[in-house]
Amino acid sequence: MDFALSEEQEAIFDMAFGFGQEHIAPFAQDWERQGTIPKE
Repeated sequence: MDFALSEEQEAIFDMAFGFGQEHIAPFAQDWERQGTIPKE
């Protein structure tokens, strides 16, 4: 069985990872400390 991601799946993964790195990771510690997550 081949469990490798297809090219389309890899592209989606890369987009989601990039989004997380840019929009979530820089703020995650502050959100955790405050006990909140912004709704926007």
